[in-house]
Amino acid sequence: MITDKLNNILKYKDVHPLFPVAFEYLRTISYNNLTIGKTEIVPGKVFFIVENIGVKQKSGTCMEIHKKFIDIQVPANGAETFGWKPTSELCSVKAGYIDEKDIAFYNDEATKFFEIKPGQFIIFFPEDAHQPGISDKEHLKIIIKIAV
Repeated sequence: MITDKLNNILKYKDVHPLFPVAFEYLRTISYNNLTIGKTEIVPGKVFFIVENIGVKQKSGTCMEIHKKFIDIQVPANGAETFGWKPTSELCSVKAGYIDEKDIAFYNDEATKFFEIKPGQFIIFFPEDAHQPGISDKEHLKIIIKIAV
């Protein structure tokens, strides 16, 4: 997992060969004119999702994992809290892995929580189980999916 300010994102461009594509998108979009939906940038390898996140407490969310994609999550206009736990430590399956959606859900509790505000980002790798969507205010968020 990596978390930092968007101003520093280029420091991480060498972590994965497709990160520069994602980072360029983040540098050029207008955060004031986001449209909810999915945009393919590199077919099958890099895509962006803009979601509306509602008000949810920790108890209203669960841990999730992805095996095929890295998540870069960026709250656009409101803070969001993310839970984290190593994928290797998960033990309570809520919904098993769905290959075509690249997701599985777990009942486990996060071991750490991070509040990410507009102007910041968080990156989750397959080794990082995460509990997104914890927020006391509705907001938009960008999720960038990058093929492992």
